[in-house]
Amino acid sequence: KKAAKDGTKLPNASFNLQKADGTFVKSVTTGVDGTVTVDHLLAGDYQFIETKAPKGYELDAKPVEFTIMRNQKDTLYLTKINKAIKGSVRLEKRDSQSKKLLTGASFNLLDDQGKIIKKDLVTDKNGVVEIAGLDVGHYQFVETKAPKGYELDASPVNFTLDKDSSNVAVTKFDTSTPVVPHKAE
Repeated sequence: KKAAKDGTKLPNASFNLQKADGTFVKSVTTGVDGTVTVDHLLAGDYQFIETKAPKGYELDAKPVEFTIMRNQKDTLYLTKINKAIKGSVRLEKRDSQSKKLLTGASFNLLDDQGKIIKKDLVTDKNGVVEIAGLDVGHYQFVETKAPKGYELDASPVNFTLDKDSSNVAVTKFDTSTPVVPHKAE
């Protein structure tokens, strides 16, 4: 069991082993090495059907078919590839007092290693930045430019995409810049 992106071996994938006619033989789950071994099968046509994908990956129930020949001595090696679940995030930029949505704030999106994934994301006319197609993982938005009339707040907005919450919404609040009156001399 491997990841489509980089070939990483995937544990905790569950399969039903069936005869080609759909007759149930047994349930198996990949171990920490991403493999499962089934011994002592009689000659015939079989298939593995994925019943539970590894965490963070899409279920692929397409059968992996194989045949065991009479007096077969060699082991068959089969591979099943899973695609990672993709997620999305919606960032809203709001005034800390009025909660009004703010346009024109710029952000960078960083991964859990602090590497910039996307730069100069600007809140639209609705005060929103939306990004789709993100892999499962930990991320953060860092404000790089505040909207006009507001103070920059570069403290990160952390969020996580996983199989249970692959579409998330986060909010960043900004405080307006105080107006300092000028003294007449």
